[in-house]
Amino acid sequence: MKIHIRQFLYDQMHPESDLPGTDINIEDCPRFSGKFSVFDSAIATYYLPSDTLGQTGFYRERIRAIHAQGKKKSTVPRHDCVLVATDTTSSGFSSMQVARVRLLLSITHLDTIIPCALVNWFVAEGNGPDPVTGMWIVRPQYTANNRHSYSIIHLDSILRGIHLLPVHKKHAITKTDSYSRSLDVYRRFYVNKYIDYHAFETII
Repeated sequence: MKIHIRQFLYDQMHPESDLPGTDINIEDCPRFSGKFSVFDSAIATYYLPSDTLGQTGFYRERIRAIHAQGKKKSTVPRHDCVLVATDTTSSGFSSMQVARVRLLLSITHLDTIIPCALVNWFVAEGNGPDPVTGMWIVRPQYTANNRHSYSIIHLDSILRGIHLLPVHKKHAITKTDSYSRSLDVYRRFYVNKYIDYHAFETII
């Protein structure tokens, strides 16, 4: 965790750097000796003028990162997916990336509290949406040693929550399949732009 925090702090201290903190030698990243707190959820607020049901045009949703709890792990874990702004020079879906929130936390560094999230990333397949469904397809991003690609991001870079639909192959869904494990079991997902007005207008 501390390696991810140091890489994140590098990004915060060098916003104009051509290289992200994940590509910087860890010895060149700031030291971290502060504290961090973990939370179960965060609120995302965004403008939704096309939804005529609201009076102000603003929409709020809760993003969750909940782990299994108790000795018998009776609580179903929930790690929501989000859209993250990653490229200010592009527009539409090309300016964003899908991520799954593994941990919501606040870091205290040099007497400053920074709200952030530990995420693992998804990458888009192709240069445009699937021609049949009109939805982009993404898959989990892995490192060179075949592990999920993780990093810490500032909470302000999260645009909103997003719904992923598994891309099913030509085999039956068994009774043992569970909705709570679909993001871990499947390898390709549709980014559901039909979930609401804002997603439909944003994911283009």
